[in-house]
Amino acid sequence: MTQAVTAEKAPKITAAKKSPAPSTQAPPKLPPKKASVKKIIQAQLAAVQASPKEKKDKLIRDSFTIPESEYVVLSTVKKACLNAAIEVKKSELIRIAIGQLGQMSIPKLSSALKGLTKIQSGRPKK
Repeated sequence: MTQAVTAEKAPKITAAKKSPAPSTQAPPKLPPKKASVKKIIQAQLAAVQASPKEKKDKLIRDSFTIPESEYVVLSTVKKACLNAAIEVKKSELIRIAIGQLGQMSIPKLSSALKGLTKIQSGRPKK
């Protein structure tokens, strides 16, 4: 009986991959803790906008719970805009509100938070 000789595969030789050059820019410095919300947001936006490549802003999907009375306000404002021939989406209205929130000082933000009723977050159990 003769045995068949199996040839082992020769290992492939590949070129070493070059690692990207280390960044010469220092990370952006954040303002001190006592800075206003507006200054902190501006510093973070400046850091994002300082990136060398022009990129689209990454879109984030999230879910949240709001009381029905606040949702009715959102719908009412949307209907008022549509009646005034202004095309608007609920997400755009929320983004406007977030922009206004970024302009608030810490004391105003704190008093606004104290005025909110606490709600249970998360999905209800079935």
